[in-house]
Amino acid sequence: MSEGLRTTQPARQGLGTVGGAIEVLLAFTDAAPERGVTDLAEELGMDKSRVHRLLSSLAAGGLLMPTPRSRRYVLGPTLVLLGERAARQGALPRTAQPIIDELARAARESVVLCVMDRLGYRTVASADGPSDLRFATELGRWFPGAGGASGHVLFAHHPDPDIAGRLLADHTEATDLDVATLSARHAAARQDGYSISRGEYDLRVMAISAPVVLDGAVIASLGVVGPPPELDGQADHLLDLVRRAAADLNAALDRQTSQSLNPIGRP
Repeated sequence: MSEGLRTTQPARQGLGTVGGAIEVLLAFTDAAPERGVTDLAEELGMDKSRVHRLLSSLAAGGLLMPTPRSRRYVLGPTLVLLGERAARQGALPRTAQPIIDELARAARESVVLCVMDRLGYRTVASADGPSDLRFATELGRWFPGAGGASGHVLFAHHPDPDIAGRLLADHTEATDLDVATLSARHAAARQDGYSISRGEYDLRVMAISAPVVLDGAVIASLGVVGPPPELDGQADHLLDLVRRAAADLNAALDRQTSQSLNPIGRP
């Protein structure tokens, strides 16, 4: 009996530590980007000593970073790396693939799912339409953020108010747009919830893209790409298909998030 207690107790303690660490990380939100021991202990109903140990352990792994002046913590650089890997190889492309495949069949054009990558964006999932033409749907391909509907959808919500100038300065060859015009593209994407581009990155390519949203944040763009003569004539129909597919992907990701949070007692 005593041997059983000694072998099972550490496993329970380990599970509790992992659950507590997850609770702490999820407490960092857009509304509360900096957290300290006292406010986390009150919000999560934990002892201050336990919260302090969890914060210290997470900071040691780079998941959090202390701010010396305030003695509080912010999310750390390791999470950025993990987030980028998850976007390329994790739940997002896996969840999106059947939706992308169905969109390609319905639209009869190529489809791409892209995520932001530095001052550009990268294809993390794709499907080719039935046409013999293929439009840059290979996985992992990187594009400058200044050109194309996917870039406009992604960077429309960037927190830097000067992002249009940074994009153009970094890749002047990507597009003929100037700062004012690119800023207008971003504003339109924010207001309309989609973007349409014609020959901005490649004269042979038109794109119709909508944002993929999780927990209120744009995490990817979903779009149809093809030759302008083909897409222009059915732009309204294709936009409807893209927006419905994006909504389906949003809902699928929301369900996965809810299911993953329930085991640790979050709503």
